[in-house]
Amino acid sequence: MENMKDTQWDFALVLRQKYQEEIFRRKLRELGVSLEAPVELTKVEVDEAIPQGGYKITAVTKNGVTGEEETIICKYLVGADGGRSFVRRALDVPFDGSTTEDKWVRIDGIIETNMPKSRVYGAIESPTHGNVLWAALDHGATRIVRNCSFVPSFRLPTFTSGFALGSGLLYSKILVANSFSGVCFHSREAKGVPRIQ
Repeated sequence: MENMKDTQWDFALVLRQKYQEEIFRRKLRELGVSLEAPVELTKVEVDEAIPQGGYKITAVTKNGVTGEEETIICKYLVGADGGRSFVRRALDVPFDGSTTEDKWVRIDGIIETNMPKSRVYGAIESPTHGNVLWAALDHGATRIVRNCSFVPSFRLPTFTSGFALGSGLLYSKILVANSFSGVCFHSREAKGVPRIQ
């Protein structure tokens, strides 16, 4: 990150999603917008018989607390719902790409370490422990991501908190583990996203 010279903000901040969402919710409340959550989109239909610019989309949502369903008729539907997008699947939009065979463990937490410059981005490459990525997070937390592909017994579905904590302990003492997960990385692109007009 030392060579970021084309901006006055020559540093990087990592603000986790749970904190971003509260900032957005607070601003929406200030603007008088009521956010309904948790609400799940369960059905989407597009009526091609309706002329361009009309209300062609029928969306059905389900309230996650009450179970109540609501039908919404609209001109636009934005599919900003991630890699497992219901919107993309409901509209049969292809999602071509590849999946790496690498397996990683990610742990976010408060750590005690003797690693130099521990509040910056970094990477450690070790012949005995593989690649370890390191990033300073918000609220004093640190993210450690370890490549576990070389561990013969490692399987994502059977990965345990002990394994994740053990991965972190190779380099630091984890005082508080906020969250952990096993991950594989995907490189995919939605092709032919429909523009409903």
